[in-house]
Amino acid sequence: MKLQHVRRGGRYYRVCGRHWADPSDTSFSRQRGGRWNPPDRPGRPGFGALYLNASMDVARGNARRYAYDAFGLELEDLREEALPDLQHYDVAECEVVDAVTPAAISALGLTPSYPTGIPHPPCQAIAEQAYADGERGIAVLSATSTRGEELVIFDREVTALTTKTIREPFGRWFYLKT
Repeated sequence: MKLQHVRRGGRYYRVCGRHWADPSDTSFSRQRGGRWNPPDRPGRPGFGALYLNASMDVARGNARRYAYDAFGLELEDLREEALPDLQHYDVAECEVVDAVTPAAISALGLTPSYPTGIPHPPCQAIAEQAYADGERGIAVLSATSTRGEELVIFDREVTALTTKTIREPFGRWFYLKT
């Protein structure tokens, strides 16, 4: 598999629980794993990743997923104190692995339906190679939005590449038109 690259940077967003002390902490993703990072396994360590949304639309989709994953409910059914915050980040422009353009998706061995219908293990294998090769992260298509992107920053690069800016409560960000 040949890794292609794309440049990314600028404003990104992370949906986070109100109770999260540090939305940049990747330890939970290292324990549980995600689409683009394998968890720790016996004899084979995983790595953490910071998953960021490239747009407010993608963040809204991930807020809906957060409500379902965390509480088994639709977002509209959550009590006010359970509604997620939005942490804004400035990301330094950098080169990351490309999993967004058709040519790069094909080179990675993913089907044209990606991200739909693609289980986590093939994506985790791509991320493991990228991590082992010293890559900083991966620009990916969002599984929550048909038009959106996410940026996955590997744990060792979070401090160097990201700066947290403002954190907004649900009522100030979710219903804004952007």
